[in-house]
Amino acid sequence: MKVFLAISCAVLTFVGCSPLIPVYAPRRDNNEYHRLATTPQDCLGCHDVSGIRKHDEDKNCLRCHRLNEVYP
Repeated sequence: MKVFLAISCAVLTFVGCSPLIPVYAPRRDNNEYHRLATTPQDCLGCHDVSGIRKHDEDKNCLRCHRLNEVYP
């Protein structure tokens, strides 16, 4: 029973935490260029992600790097 409970907790933790947005993902500046960016291809026109780990060109960068709402 303890093994089943431990495995269940591990699976639920893994499944529940995997889709979270990284805490330290930098926000996009609130400017005209970033407000108009709606697809990852818009971002790749200016930003090179080839040297950044866990950043593929086919991933959605707007999922983690959201627009900074605090500072204009």
